[in-house]
Amino acid sequence: MITDHLGLRPIYYASRDGWFGFASEFHALVADGRVARKLDVGAVADFFHHNYVMGDKTVLRDVKLVPPASVLTWQNGRCRLKTYYDLPYPKTPPARSSVATDEMIHETLRGAIRRIVRPGFRYGLSLSGGLDSRWLAILCRSEALDIRTFTFGPAESDEVRLAALVARRLNLSHERVELSGSFISEYGETIARLSGGMYNLTDAQEFPLGPHMSGNVDISLGGLLGDILFGHEMNPLYRRLRRKDVVRYWMWRTQRARLPGETAQLVFGKRRARMFMEMASASLRQAVDEAPCSRGYQIAQYVNLRQRQRRFINIAQLCKLPYVEISHPLADREVVEMALQLNPDQLFMERAYRRAMVRHYPELADIPWTFAMLPPGASDARLALARALQLPIFRRMRGFKAGGRRLVAERKPVADYRGWSRTILRPFIEQTLLSPHLEPLDIFEPDGLRKAVSRHMAGELDITSFLGRAVAVALWAKSESGPHAE
Repeated sequence: MITDHLGLRPIYYASRDGWFGFASEFHALVADGRVARKLDVGAVADFFHHNYVMGDKTVLRDVKLVPPASVLTWQNGRCRLKTYYDLPYPKTPPARSSVATDEMIHETLRGAIRRIVRPGFRYGLSLSGGLDSRWLAILCRSEALDIRTFTFGPAESDEVRLAALVARRLNLSHERVELSGSFISEYGETIARLSGGMYNLTDAQEFPLGPHMSGNVDISLGGLLGDILFGHEMNPLYRRLRRKDVVRYWMWRTQRARLPGETAQLVFGKRRARMFMEMASASLRQAVDEAPCSRGYQIAQYVNLRQRQRRFINIAQLCKLPYVEISHPLADREVVEMALQLNPDQLFMERAYRRAMVRHYPELADIPWTFAMLPPGASDARLALARALQLPIFRRMRGFKAGGRRLVAERKPVADYRGWSRTILRPFIEQTLLSPHLEPLDIFEPDGLRKAVSRHMAGELDITSFLGRAVAVALWAKSESGPHAE
């Protein structure tokens, strides 16, 4: 068995006592009675600290995920793994002029679209307010593809408003799909079963698009990875990272994924909270050590691509595949390898990615994108200031006005998970987390979990992201026959 160069199409496998099983979906493999239901505590630690699982781990110790760009051979009762490819980071990114860089980006992206074109098929695109789906939309239009665009969320959200503007400007068929918090209670168990409980339900907002596209679309195009490849993370601190700083930076960068120390001890118990932190830190250090590059920003990007993004895409596409085929043009090998050649100056706040769009498609140059709510052609100084003012430290300034305008505009998201968790989803969350299905897993302190949930519902805590994970684990445990900790 062979996985693709980024491991975006998952293959799960297990072997014991001369038996070998594999499947493209976790629950299909686990349905075989020969797979032991022993919890992988390291996977659980990763999930609750990083918001995803690292390495080849899954929620069950005996089930593994084939790594990216790998060949798995099973012979004479033994499994062997061999890597055939790794991301080719340059020791020194080559210097190119702005014009040459813009042309390279444009032509490589056009080539990726042309390689996925299949005559006679209907294409769909989840169009957001970001640059990735915007690039795909305009390239598909230039190739005269039969394409429809979809956006989910309330009409007043930034993503929906900007996506609709892009679709009108390009004269594309566009449809808005209403999103209600009830989709979590409606589809939550299916998502949990597909992911083995290791997918945050507050990241699953695209799931309802699958059933909606069915019948209207044959192939859904995903705009994932572009921001990571083209410099969304690049800032002065990120640029100067050294290898020894990456673990500390990554833990700081992802701190919102974790419960605060006292709350973690309340929910998990002091012993488990400490053990989970140590295990999750070890997973991160191992991922950093495996990076085939030397510059800190490259290592951080490598971990993001090979660990975080891969896991999100694995499950996001599995949720759509029952309804439509999936294609990821920005994950094309030539696109990836081209982006890895860009130097930090070209990556800074997606500078070259933005500039190439403005140069080749000026009709989109004045439409803001959600990164900073400014047009792609805005100056770096304006973008840096706008981005800085969106940080939590400036939250108190959002009510102040200057010249009749707010200093910091309130963002209007597509999903109000925090509000939903305290209203429409409250009975579902409380019933799910206080059920007996979680007890055999020995992950939480029942009284502590109950107190934390109660404080969240009262507005004393905001643990929305944690609840999205805890509910996923509980729903998976409910759907399985007796998973347990060893």
